[in-house]
Amino acid sequence: MRRFLIAVDLSDSASELLTFGFEFNKHFYAELHVLHVFTVPFAVSAENIEHIDQYRQIQKGYTDLLWNLVNIHKQDHFDVVPVAISGGKRQAIIDYIEKQHIELLIIGHKHRKAMGRWFSGSITLDLLQKPTIDTLAIPTGYIYHPWKIIWACTDLSVPITTNCSQRLKELAVHLQCTIRFLHVSDAYLPELPEDQTSIQKIQQEFGQEILKIRVKNSIPETIQSVLDKEGGDLLVLFPHPHTWIDRLLLGTETEEISSKLNIPVLSMKTNR
Repeated sequence: MRRFLIAVDLSDSASELLTFGFEFNKHFYAELHVLHVFTVPFAVSAENIEHIDQYRQIQKGYTDLLWNLVNIHKQDHFDVVPVAISGGKRQAIIDYIEKQHIELLIIGHKHRKAMGRWFSGSITLDLLQKPTIDTLAIPTGYIYHPWKIIWACTDLSVPITTNCSQRLKELAVHLQCTIRFLHVSDAYLPELPEDQTSIQKIQQEFGQEILKIRVKNSIPETIQSVLDKEGGDLLVLFPHPHTWIDRLLLGTETEEISSKLNIPVLSMKTNR
């Protein structure tokens, strides 16, 4: 992986996220881009020179803030690109990722109650549920420490792609971590015949058996019980597409898990 993007909102948690990003990148030495998406308080017209000058001044102000923040935390990192742009936050991040060929997005995650998420939405949750690239969400207040165990959580309904397997292995090698696989099954559903395809793929790719456990109360609580017992530093999810009615009535496992666990969550892009 050659290029990482850290998306910051310049709140108090931005310093925490940068501290994590720079420590994390010591395992990769990727080119780090630090992006802030700001809102312009007026409509910019190409014919209005005054508006264009105002826009440039605002952009420079945010860029200077980013540079100051980066210089405090970057230590011996040299390949750092601070960028301030305007636009809709989610789309601006996606557009920047595509233009700059970013391979990993690192973004902060502030846990909110379900009603707050329903009314205000969450850019982080949206990017986790529909990742355009591998997206690593770091909970507010998380303090970086060397990782030892990566848990890959799969529902077995769709086999992990070869590309996902390769990226997961590469991540584990750089971080010097052990990969373990977890499947939380519904208490009332039997194992399905097609689950065997996913199980065999994991056995072939990783030479591992899957820890299978029945859900207790909720999937996040069940995963947390495994983490408490076995340890774990990163949870990897492989989200599948959901219709808007699914999300409204049922929610998604990615949202529930990432909102309730206090360890970093990596949502892997699963498109073939």
